[in-house]
Amino acid sequence: MQLEMNYSLTLFTLASSHALPAINANEHIPSVGRSATRINPAETAIQLSCEQAGRGPDCMTLILEHIPTGQTNPERFGCDAPYRYWQFIPDGLARFGGALAFRDPNGLAKHPVNGSKLAESRVLIQIYRATDHFTRNLVVPDIRLSDWEAAPVE
Repeated sequence: MQLEMNYSLTLFTLASSHALPAINANEHIPSVGRSATRINPAETAIQLSCEQAGRGPDCMTLILEHIPTGQTNPERFGCDAPYRYWQFIPDGLARFGGALAFRDPNGLAKHPVNGSKLAESRVLIQIYRATDHFTRNLVVPDIRLSDWEAAPVE
């Protein structure tokens, strides 16, 4: 049999990095726009919301960091779904952001940066831009399924 795979990849580059206080920030950040942070109503996450004129970032990473210790909670990575070359924005503003958990209401997950550390914490924003796109086709002309059989365990 023949195995054929088509795949597409995008190369991203870090365009900019920024930081703002985890609680009650309201700042203008170059290349990001007006950004604000607040604790969500359930008191489980920091909500970051940004808006800027024109197109938003292709992709971004958000990290909640405790400044004195350098501890971080798991980062959040996201892309415009899907990022695209064009964007229809009725009012000319791109709105983006995310939520960074610091408390699990079920008590299952323990976060290094919890509610007691928020006053000394910040949200790190890393903005990525697509720089190139690749589409490739891989063909394996003669493949036998028996070649992919697992060896017996002794």
